[in-house]
Amino acid sequence: MEGWKVGYPDRTAPAHSLMGENSEIVVDLNPQMADNNVRLVGCLTAEGFAGKWQYATLIGVVAEGPFLAVR
Repeated sequence: MEGWKVGYPDRTAPAHSLMGENSEIVVDLNPQMADNNVRLVGCLTAEGFAGKWQYATLIGVVAEGPFLAVR
């Protein structure tokens, strides 16, 4: 699924990538990187945007944990 590109209009590459499938939202904070990636995977709740963060290298996800983003 092609996602929205979130970034700055004066840059050629997007700063972030935002994708959604079913009720899940994935925010890729380093979309132009093949290594050293941070992603937020979650859904909108009454409290805000909640889910898990993931840190991935070339071997895959090496660390993850819960997060809650509120206004």
